[in-house]
Amino acid sequence: MSRERRHVAVVGAGPTGVTAANLLAERGLDVVLISREREPGRPTICGEFIPEPEWARSILPEHLWWVVDYTYELLDLPRTTLTRIDVLELRLGSRRVVELEFPSRVFDRARFLRAAARRAERLGSELKLGTTVSGVELQRDGVRLILKGGREATSLYVDWLVAADGVFSTAARSAGLGPYREVALAVNQKRSRVRYPEDRLLMWVDSRVAPGGYAWIIPRGRGTANVGLGYPLPSPRSAAEYFSNLVARLPQLSDSSPEDDLRGRILPVAGLRDRLHVGRLLLAGDAAGTCIPSNGGGINTGMISGALAGSSIADGGGGAAYESAMRAHIAPILGRALRFRRIATLLMKYAPVWDLASLILPTRLVRSAVTLSDWPGA
Repeated sequence: MSRERRHVAVVGAGPTGVTAANLLAERGLDVVLISREREPGRPTICGEFIPEPEWARSILPEHLWWVVDYTYELLDLPRTTLTRIDVLELRLGSRRVVELEFPSRVFDRARFLRAAARRAERLGSELKLGTTVSGVELQRDGVRLILKGGREATSLYVDWLVAADGVFSTAARSAGLGPYREVALAVNQKRSRVRYPEDRLLMWVDSRVAPGGYAWIIPRGRGTANVGLGYPLPSPRSAAEYFSNLVARLPQLSDSSPEDDLRGRILPVAGLRDRLHVGRLLLAGDAAGTCIPSNGGGINTGMISGALAGSSIADGGGGAAYESAMRAHIAPILGRALRFRRIATLLMKYAPVWDLASLILPTRLVRSAVTLSDWPGA
């Protein structure tokens, strides 16, 4: 088995991983970015929606606004933004619609990840695509990774490992951190001929459509949209059944047709893991549990975690500094979102109860539950 030594490995070339790799490479560290996909961003299983930077600044203290600036510098890479969203149309059950001003964007996730990975490469990172991490061994002075990218397994020794390898993280399991405690399934399909305004986003919270979750239409421009839904697991019905019901119930989709397969991914929806680092291993993104429990969004918080992990290593603070920052500034946001989700799940258990409750919920509370922020004013 061949072996090599590097300073930092980043496992996972999603938004979290490419953020960490770019920042570490900019700081002059010897970085290798490892992805099981042969092309970053393929296949895309994502709504591709992200709020504008003002939202991220509203949930972080001012001394961390540099993280927002850095992540949106990456998101502003050429030809990645598809549309701009002005209004979030929130349907609560069958009897109430709330419209919230919520400036956001829809971006081409696959194009963004390719561009960001190549940017990291130009900065000096090595890309190992089509490579699987089959095992991780914590050592006193670093981490050993067992890689499979062909017929021969190889060992990679690194001083630091940033594991952005998803909710079923191989790194977390190898470090003895166990499985993540509470998950949801999100399914999405790109569809054409969708009759919905391209400056709005539809979010439909109704137990008859997505029990304990919600459904969405996210315009991508030129009559196409990401259409999907998310709900906690386990569930009595299949994703295909829920999705067929959604398409049948929305008139905006009556003439639409699929442009790709219905694809799903598992999301962490119970906040941060109990531990985010062990020795020289740092968990980030979905591996750390950064998905927002009340709305399923994870791009912002994942990229923030990637930037904080990278800067903690580059600045010499290591895992302790990273864990401290995440507990202080990200955990409260996710905890608040989790409380909202638990309350909504109880109210949604019976559709008539949810219909009634949705009529009396104050708009400001609805905004807070969905966006976790009072920006901009309701």
